[in-house]
Amino acid sequence: MIHTWANIALIFLITLSIVAWAVPLVLLFFSIKGMRGLRERTDRLIPQAQQQARQTATIVEQGSYKVVHPFIRMHAWWHGIQAAIHTLHRQQPAHINRHEDEVNS
Repeated sequence: MIHTWANIALIFLITLSIVAWAVPLVLLFFSIKGMRGLRERTDRLIPQAQQQARQTATIVEQGSYKVVHPFIRMHAWWHGIQAAIHTLHRQQPAHINRHEDEVNS
């Protein structure tokens, strides 16, 4: 009778150890299989995502150029006017200014 209980206990412990090893191995197997599938899908989808990102960047760049271009032209025009005024002001001979000061006094 004791041998029977010992055999039952031994079978129970063997079963527990198999389950203790089998569950992590099954989880590991399916996680590796899932990661492989995910990688394959990712490899297929990344070029599409990159193309969409490039198209989006191009559209945003074109839109921002359309919005900012008039301001850039106006800014350049204004600085051109300022430079011309500054150049004309510097080119006046100093004796003309002195002569006008004497006439006005």
